[in-house]
Amino acid sequence: MRRFVSAVLRRHGWTVLEAADAIAGLAMADHRPLDLLITDYEMPRVSGVTLAEQLRVRDQDLPVLVISGHPDVDYKMRSLRGSAAFARKPFAAADLVASVGALVG
Repeated sequence: MRRFVSAVLRRHGWTVLEAADAIAGLAMADHRPLDLLITDYEMPRVSGVTLAEQLRVRDQDLPVLVISGHPDVDYKMRSLRGSAAFARKPFAAADLVASVGALVG
């Protein structure tokens, strides 16, 4: 999924940083500011929503797109305030591009 999302966004001109998990993502954000976080809800060690909450301590306006195939994620995302969206797997490349465009303008 990460490769698909990265490839689609790169084809549309966005710069993409990839992290294997939330811990790596947090470390990456220490060295480079983020314009958008795209995260899977369910990841090893730390959930995507927890990652988003931790990154928003640093940047409260960070837009977040959470992707998941789990039906209850919409409810669990309510803890994310501000600019946040949800994409249910599977989704088309065009839907991903539209969601990212809506979040980052």
